[in-house]
Amino acid sequence: MENNLILDQASLMSSLDETELNLLFNYFQQEYNDKSIIRKLLKKGYDEPKAIQMIVEARKLYVGYTLKKKAQRDIIFGSLWFIGGIIGTLANIGFIFWGAILFGMMQGVKGITNYKNL
Repeated sequence: MENNLILDQASLMSSLDETELNLLFNYFQQEYNDKSIIRKLLKKGYDEPKAIQMIVEARKLYVGYTLKKKAQRDIIFGSLWFIGGIIGTLANIGFIFWGAILFGMMQGVKGITNYKNL
């Protein structure tokens, strides 16, 4: 569901249509190198300059997509560590979970900062 939303947003910012972006994103996720992607696109009927242009454009969008996913993951896990540290401290078992609190705070702030900078 979320991948479709990202693909929709990416297709609005791109000359590639959603089907082409989806195809290239799948190739990137399967870690095909550019030469093998070009061969696959040539078999699908694209000419070589168009295939190269498609790869360059989709690669830029894919890098932004992966950075956004990592930032979201940092926000979620940072929040979990922070909240877990607070709950552990408030449980009054004799420990203050500074490490979890600080680590969670740093990871969450890093995720928010990276997300805003995309």
